[in-house]
Amino acid sequence: MSEVGKKLKTVLEGYAKFLRDRDLAPPKRQPHLVRWVREFLLFAEEHGGYTFEQTLELFLAALGERVGIKPWQIQQ
Repeated sequence: MSEVGKKLKTVLEGYAKFLRDRDLAPPKRQPHLVRWVREFLLFAEEHGGYTFEQTLELFLAALGERVGIKPWQIQQ
């Protein structure tokens, strides 16, 4: 596993623990939240040089172009 892969795994494990420990989402929804964060972080890695806000806007626009992604999913 690459260094970036190890860091990503560590961050995602920490995020999953954060969700569990603070009971911020129902347990069945937590894996989905972790997956969305993973997708965003990978997207951000590929689209460097932007502010967080710009990267988020680009990510949401890219999601809107995906087949099967509903507007409510992007809104969340």
